[in-house]
Amino acid sequence: MNYYPRYPGDYLAKTLDLTMVEDGAYTRLLDWYYSNERPITHERRYVVSRATTSSERQAVDTVLTTFFERDGEFWRHERADEEIAKAAPRIQSAKSNGSKGGRPKNPVGSPTENPVGSKNRNPAGNPDETQPQSSPEPTPESNTENHHEQQSGGRWDDDPPEAGGMPPTAYGAITRRLMAAGIARVNPGHLGFKALVDAGATAEDFLAYVPQTLDAKPRDPFKYLIGTLEGERRRLAEAGPIPSKPEDPMSWRKTFDGVQRRAAELGLSPKPGEMLPDFERRVLTAHQRAAGRQGAAA
Repeated sequence: MNYYPRYPGDYLAKTLDLTMVEDGAYTRLLDWYYSNERPITHERRYVVSRATTSSERQAVDTVLTTFFERDGEFWRHERADEEIAKAAPRIQSAKSNGSKGGRPKNPVGSPTENPVGSKNRNPAGNPDETQPQSSPEPTPESNTENHHEQQSGGRWDDDPPEAGGMPPTAYGAITRRLMAAGIARVNPGHLGFKALVDAGATAEDFLAYVPQTLDAKPRDPFKYLIGTLEGERRRLAEAGPIPSKPEDPMSWRKTFDGVQRRAAELGLSPKPGEMLPDFERRVLTAHQRAAGRQGAAA
């Protein structure tokens, strides 16, 4: 993406506690996230933000743990993921038009053409040329076939609250993630799709079968995906409940909140100036020692 919406009022309200260095780190992380349209790897977080000093790296870690969510080796930003998914059909449409030589020109005599001799006709580049007003946020391309536009009020079901729309529906939130994952002809009004979502299917449930769908190369990927998920859910329902697995004793390492909780249980807290990876290693060492003592006592 070479553009993403930025709402100064909302941004300032959420970042009042940031220092100037932290604010700069947040902006660099967001710019990279949107430009590359993918999460930031934990290993390259300093390279991405161009943080070289210890204070800059501490600022990056602060911003990541405050505004991003750790997902294994990746740092994800929920709002950025939503905006990237929302822009996907518009970007694809622009690429398609570009490959065909651009958008078709207005035919001669059409109402939008500026007739010769009109006082409003200006040479190209004239600063007085009348320009259409642009919205502060790009408007998604309408898709009549897939009925992405809602019938009530003509609003898109994934309009951001900051733009004056209603909060995104579950259908809209899932469909834009599917479009970002490469599923074509997504229709949030599809009855089978809505039934699955109403029954509790999440975006992750659908995304789990996206690779299988893309490999199959069906004529209608969206309908194929829905049929696959419906069949799998029926199979699981007929098979009965799956025996619960024992809790993973190392599950606390999967999130930063888990690390903090385990550290509190062990009586540990970050040292002044201590980097996040060093703090995680110290908690892990203390955890292993505690587990060893418990094993010896048993």
